[in-house]
Amino acid sequence: MVVFMIVGKNEPLFEIELGSTGRDDLAYLHQFILHSSLDMIDNTMWVNGSTFLRVIDRFNNLLVSAYVTPGGAYLLLLHDGRNEDAVRTFMMEVHEVYVKHILNPFVLPDSPICSSQFDSHVRAASRRILSL
Repeated sequence: MVVFMIVGKNEPLFEIELGSTGRDDLAYLHQFILHSSLDMIDNTMWVNGSTFLRVIDRFNNLLVSAYVTPGGAYLLLLHDGRNEDAVRTFMMEVHEVYVKHILNPFVLPDSPICSSQFDSHVRAASRRILSL
């Protein structure tokens, strides 16, 4: 079970559940875990000079990894302890797709991502890199 979320300056821009369990009650819990980890990003961001912040929060056996873009968007991945290099590669690839998306002149900055093509790129990257 993996949940990926992109958070902009004011609201979540994109959220996807990868390797779903089909339980709605867990979906709300996973959203809560990701939203509560946003405070940890603000604290870790000033200590760690890198864009990939590694594991910033834990809840039971779930880990939250974060990646901060230069534009101020947060990429969050809730996972169960996968290989850190694979998580970093996944985040970097999704960041590249995100940059291509926001460079589209028809996309408003910091607006929710509704593109099916963006969704399919994220799913393909998760299958290829995270083996989901």
